[in-house]
Amino acid sequence: MWTAVVAEKEPFAVFHVLRRVLGEDIRCRRAPWNGIPEPLPKSDVFIVAGEQVSPSRCRAAVVPGESEPTPLADYVVTYGLSQRDTLTISSAVDRDVVLALQRDLVDVRGRRTDRQEILLRRPAHLGLGQTLACVGGFLVLGIEIEKIPGLLATGQQRPVLRIH
Repeated sequence: MWTAVVAEKEPFAVFHVLRRVLGEDIRCRRAPWNGIPEPLPKSDVFIVAGEQVSPSRCRAAVVPGESEPTPLADYVVTYGLSQRDTLTISSAVDRDVVLALQRDLVDVRGRRTDRQEILLRRPAHLGLGQTLACVGGFLVLGIEIEKIPGLLATGQQRPVLRIH
């Protein structure tokens, strides 16, 4: 079982998407956030969803591209609108989005995902940055790219996913 920590403020949209989709296959916790720096829990994956928080020791960190360097992560995936980010938006029309994985990515099991584009429909309750954070989290947790659009679909019940 993998552990993911999500650092974000209310309404915790990224946390709730990961928890809904991954259910029992992951221990997903919100990082404490009250404006006071606190030691953050160790995790396999640390996802920073729009906050300026430095992850604790983790295998993989998913952070906004404009974040400060993350020396405590073995592997860092950045997301945002810059061409330097690992995961960015290729195009967006209303809620139809094409995300670009601009570099090969290694998940927590050491499996590689090649550069490619991901076509999906962004859920109405997620902004573009939150969508990028969710997709980055799914990828580093080892979820196959082909499954991600369906997992983000609104109203979908939690599928049975085994990510071990």
